[in-house]
Amino acid sequence: MVGIILILAWGPAEAGKSLYLPLILKNECTNFTFLAFGDSITTGYGSVIPPNDWYSIPHSGYVGRLYDDLHSLFPRQDISFYNMGKGGETTDSGSVRFGPTISQLACYTASGCKYPVGHAEVLPTLILIMEGTNDLNISNPFDTIDLNLRAMVSTALLYDYKVMIATIPPVCNSLITLNGDSFFSQIESFNSQRITKIASDYQIPLVDVFAYFLSNREWESQLMYSDCEHPNDAGYEVIKQAFLDQIKTRMTPNGCYISP
Repeated sequence: MVGIILILAWGPAEAGKSLYLPLILKNECTNFTFLAFGDSITTGYGSVIPPNDWYSIPHSGYVGRLYDDLHSLFPRQDISFYNMGKGGETTDSGSVRFGPTISQLACYTASGCKYPVGHAEVLPTLILIMEGTNDLNISNPFDTIDLNLRAMVSTALLYDYKVMIATIPPVCNSLITLNGDSFFSQIESFNSQRITKIASDYQIPLVDVFAYFLSNREWESQLMYSDCEHPNDAGYEVIKQAFLDQIKTRMTPNGCYISP
């Protein structure tokens, strides 16, 4: 049920005049839409389990799993999502794409990005950001990646969206970056030095995907795809759980997202 109250307001520049401002009171939220933004890990590369809907590419990887669990937890809630992952993307390209993506809900691919497919287009309640793997692989400077991620968070907050940022998942220990550094160590350092600080500085929830992976002592053999850079289906399940644990604590029993 929605109620409308008229508030009588007076302004100094409009002395003697009254202004009626409509205040819409929404007694209960009716939908929850999240938008997942990132690279090929967000698109679900490495997942071999086909989507529930063959016509919906977005329903893959951790994003589709997150939708399924939220839908099961809150069956009376109208839940939908946008999978805005783009394979191979670095944060400099991502920061350019981010604004039009969240403001215009513009899919970059003809296959679509919305799920369920026939769902009405609605603005997201929550933005999920997880990006930076490709930057670290080609040895982009930490400062540059940090600046780009901060630009994304700032833009989302400017549009009054709620935001979560995730640490980057690990890669196999055998991999090295363009500069010959340990790829794993670069990810570990960037997560601890930069992403955790971004979350703290902007006072937004941190989804520690990296820690969730390392909590499994056999993560490298059990959670990684054959290329050692992407998660497999078990790994995507872990990413899903990391996001779900953070989202659930901020949802009412009816499925309303109420926290930053």
